[in-house]
Amino acid sequence: MVQVEAFHEFRAGLALLRGGDANKALPHLKCAFEEEPANPFYISYMGVAIAATEHKWAEAEELCRSAIRMSRRQAQEALEVDVRDLRVNIRDRLAQDSTHPAFSKKKREAPAEEGSG
Repeated sequence: MVQVEAFHEFRAGLALLRGGDANKALPHLKCAFEEEPANPFYISYMGVAIAATEHKWAEAEELCRSAIRMSRRQAQEALEVDVRDLRVNIRDRLAQDSTHPAFSKKKREAPAEEGSG
């Protein structure tokens, strides 16, 4: 079944891409894209990988625009997932920096209640 193989290739490529290794991701994403050229997810991530590895900005932009035209709803969901993942990544990096004020270990003291004592 071609769709299952394409999906496995896509997942492998996506994991590598999110891990920061676009060069290793590109062949997997290309395989998925070639197996299912009408899949907007495969098209958009192929564009991202091409931009990251080959710096072919016009080609990458056209692939991403094509994916959006094919399915605005699906592309929006993919974008929302990427934004969520980016936020998690940023939060995790900030959490590693114990000096960042957003992740200060000091707990604020609760104000004293009136009439206590």
